[in-house]
Amino acid sequence: MRISVVVPTRNRPADIAKLLPSIGEQTRLPDQLIVVDQSKGDETHARASADMPARLAGRCVYVHSSEIAGVSAARNTGIGLATGDVIVFLDDDVLLSTNCLEELERAFEANPGYAGIGGVELQMEHSRLSYILYYDIFFVGKYRISRNWRRLKGIQPVTALKTCLAGFRRDFLMRHRFDERWRSALLEDVELCWRVRGEAKFGIWPRASAWHSISEVRSAGATGYRATGAAWMFFIRSCVK
Repeated sequence: MRISVVVPTRNRPADIAKLLPSIGEQTRLPDQLIVVDQSKGDETHARASADMPARLAGRCVYVHSSEIAGVSAARNTGIGLATGDVIVFLDDDVLLSTNCLEELERAFEANPGYAGIGGVELQMEHSRLSYILYYDIFFVGKYRISRNWRRLKGIQPVTALKTCLAGFRRDFLMRHRFDERWRSALLEDVELCWRVRGEAKFGIWPRASAWHSISEVRSAGATGYRATGAAWMFFIRSCVK
């Protein structure tokens, strides 16, 4: 099985400098790493070049274009370049457990009926009202597993995956792409999963995990009540039927 990893990034040199070594330390390296950089300047590219582990240098495809509009378009760009049987999407502000890709590969091999499999996202337990509303009230469908995930064994079915750490089979992504009307990193992954509900199965593999640090540099269009409200309205129109 070949694995391609796709990382969208924009104006986050410090984050990409932490992520790349995390990928380079994997017990199972990706066969292909695709970084889609939407930054207007060269700082992120320069930092990525400086911090690229030698183990990844010959496996990396680096795309730098500020004309790529939004995270969905960036992911679709990565899909178009990917050669893997499984395409794993990562946010640029995560740090992988050292066996994360190895475990995702094991999960896909053991569960051929699943179109997409994600890992456990750590450091996402907050008590802020906005977080509770976002994840525990408005988030439609089962998207995360028990907080006692270390005790779980085998695949855990969910209705949606979060692309901070999620892989999809190539044949699925050849039929279904991210909706590029979604510019910010807000619910675009859920929309994809809900669009194909009933057609594809998704699950979380508890033995694959990543630390999500949540970058201090917010994605373009991801801040402000107006952007958040627009994303919610689009989600409701598109997914809740």
